[in-house]
Amino acid sequence: MDAPLSTEKNTDRKPALPKLILFPAAAGILLALLSGIVLLLPPQASRRSLRAELDGHSEELVAPINGEILFIAEPGQYIREGEILLSLDTREESLALKEAESLLEEKATALPRPYRELLSAYLFYRQEQVTEKDLLEAEEEEKKALASLQAESVRQAGLALRLRRLEMKQGKTAREMGELESLRAEEALAGTKLAESRARHEKAALTRAELGKKLARLNEIDLALRLAPPEIRESFAQLRSLRLRAQNLEERILKSEIRASRPLRVIFTFLKIGEEAAAGRPVLRAMPEDRDEISLTAYFDGKTAAKLRIGAPCRVEFGARSLKGVIRARRPYADLGPETLIPFSVGIPLPLRAEELAGIDPGESIRVFPD
Repeated sequence: MDAPLSTEKNTDRKPALPKLILFPAAAGILLALLSGIVLLLPPQASRRSLRAELDGHSEELVAPINGEILFIAEPGQYIREGEILLSLDTREESLALKEAESLLEEKATALPRPYRELLSAYLFYRQEQVTEKDLLEAEEEEKKALASLQAESVRQAGLALRLRRLEMKQGKTAREMGELESLRAEEALAGTKLAESRARHEKAALTRAELGKKLARLNEIDLALRLAPPEIRESFAQLRSLRLRAQNLEERILKSEIRASRPLRVIFTFLKIGEEAAAGRPVLRAMPEDRDEISLTAYFDGKTAAKLRIGAPCRVEFGARSLKGVIRARRPYADLGPETLIPFSVGIPLPLRAEELAGIDPGESIRVFPD
């Protein structure tokens, strides 16, 4: 007899998960995988320049000496020709110069009268430190100039003779007519070179003569000093040292103030009033007043460059400051493959407000964002 069918549930089998729970779990796993793939993919190039730089539309003014800034033109300020761009503090130098000049006058007055006159000549001729070597070099230069002048004279005379003979010949052929024109052009060029050689020789001869006179006068002064008492020689050495110090101070004072050699518009200052300027370091950047825009070069990757339109507006960022610009033109470049950066001219129209000009810092990273 068959066994009756069991109505009890099989407790060994695991209950099946509901479909409503399975599907969201799978979707979450798939979304996580896709997110990982997206993160691993290279980022798309943003629509901005990979680098940008100011063109040579402006010039940097560097400090001629070390010193505290007493005055510096402000960004956006228009500076006329002859007006002050920068002034450095030289009050200490001015005081030192007065002391040196006073001491120089005091010691010079204490000398006997004949030596006072000799001192004036001594200080004047000792300024340039002329030596026998300088005179020998000047004489050698004069000899070279004379040799060049003589060679050019002979060459010019030979060309002139050939030209006259050919001009006097009757029944010239076409070839001879061409040679005649060539000789005329060659003679004109030789005449120019001859004039240049003559001017060079005259200058060299004048330099040699001046150096000879100065050296002869210095030799006379040195001879007079060798015959003078020791205390006079010592006084001369001290006075010369004082005079050199005074000259150095005078040069520093003259360099402490810089004036504009032409009309300029200041676009950026690196330092402010009260700060210390270092010799040879930039203090401000200015541009000629007649320019109508600030120009720069921006470099884009190929994909971004292909979408740029000439004349389209753009945004130029100098650090945290943003200015309006215009894409002006694509510049010539060498195609080096897919990684080539393509240069474009970008202009920032003028005029700008002073606070806008203050943001144009060449030291900041510059970026261009096409609209």
